Amino acid sequence: MVRLDNVSKRWGYRTILSGISLQIRAGECVSVLGPNGAGKSTLLKLIARLVAPTEGRIELFGEPLAEAEASLRGRIGYLFHQSSFYPHLSAAENLRIVCRWYGIADSGRVIAEALAQVGLRLAKDEKVQIFSRGMVQRLAIARVLLIDPELLLLDEPHTGLDQEGVRWLNGLIRERAAAGTAVLMVSHDLAQVKELSDRVLWLSQGKLTRDISRKQMEELEFQRQVSYV
Repeated sequence: MVRLDNVSKRWGYRTILSGISLQIRAGECVSVLGPNGAGKSTLLKLIARLVAPTEGRIELFGEPLAEAEASLRGRIGYLFHQSSFYPHLSAAENLRIVCRWYGIADSGRVIAEALAQVGLRLAKDEKVQIFSRGMVQRLAIARVLLIDPELLLLDEPHTGLDQEGVRWLNGLIRERAAAGTAVLMVSHDLAQVKELSDRVLWLSQGKLTRDISRKQMEELEFQRQVSYV
């Protein structure tokens, strides 16, 4: 699904990511942890083709990134850390713009289904400028779901959600992964990372320093608990 081989990204003289190699399989939920400035969001942008790598090779869906460019539209859903909408337009009108850009047929049905999935069915005609932070986040998730992506890139997806919203989103992520969607999630919320992740990556100063499985996470947690006894 996703493969990076020795990928680096520099802005001028500053190295953001250095020698990153990793693989994400279909149906796998992988979380990325690390301090601010470690390169987590840049990693997502590289995979989403929003920025180009300085060095290295990226493969998506089994094809080199440069060769797969034309076939990638509509296969990758990217949830930005800070999502923006046209505030004077309604939720449905904002999503209709996205449908036109992707050439989605039967947009009315697709929009209705996406809004129902995120719990905004009754707010479809309300202007986004009156939405709470949590409602904006739900709308951003609906926008990602419009294209039914095979790969989900989520940058701090739980931001702005209350406890009910967090439970709902976790259920949605698990449901998508069970259906074969690959999920790469950047998060500072360790509780959600622990609940959702099949693997956890740790970035530090632009380098991938750890790549551990759920079983290894559980073993580390057990060792930590035993050390306190």
